[in-house]
Amino acid sequence: MSPRPSTYSREEILTRALTSVLARGPQASLADIGEDVGLTGARIGQLFGSKEGLFVAVARHFGERSRARLDAAMRLDAPPLERLVEGLAEIASSYVRPDEFPNVVHLAFSMAEDAEYARLVADYETLHDGFIRSCLREAIKRGDLHGAKLDDLVESVIVVANGVYLTYVLRRDRSIDATLRAQLAALLRPYLAEAVARR
Repeated sequence: MSPRPSTYSREEILTRALTSVLARGPQASLADIGEDVGLTGARIGQLFGSKEGLFVAVARHFGERSRARLDAAMRLDAPPLERLVEGLAEIASSYVRPDEFPNVVHLAFSMAEDAEYARLVADYETLHDGFIRSCLREAIKRGDLHGAKLDDLVESVIVVANGVYLTYVLRRDRSIDATLRAQLAALLRPYLAEAVARR
């Protein structure tokens, strides 16, 4: 695609740049990314200040999309355990493709010293873990779960979710949402109240 004057919105540019960075990795030049976006590398540099500035903007854009999925999960009109499982499955279903994951890791390491990038990652983790905690707290309060300490269960769900994400990347498992549902069901089964287990 030959570069042309920008008629894209900033969001369109960031969406195209995110696709480019995930495909090419953080070693890509602004010219490479610009070619994928449809702008010159110089124009990308003008818009974002530097390649690092572009990466932070792309990370923020990815985080905003992920946060929107979390917000939607939080608003699901369902009992808390169903909201937890369906919400995390929805987030998982849009997880990066296995072939993109090495570039995600490379990007994370290349930006590790950037304070704004680190803050974006920490904010998302806080929101993600807070969603899990709120669903489990509500389930315990309703009597849907018995015999589990909230903090321990929150950590267990986080470990299961992260394990499923990693397994997806290593095995190239395309049924990540179904796998996550099954793993969460197995984790929660021993704690389910009898009425909930029968549903």
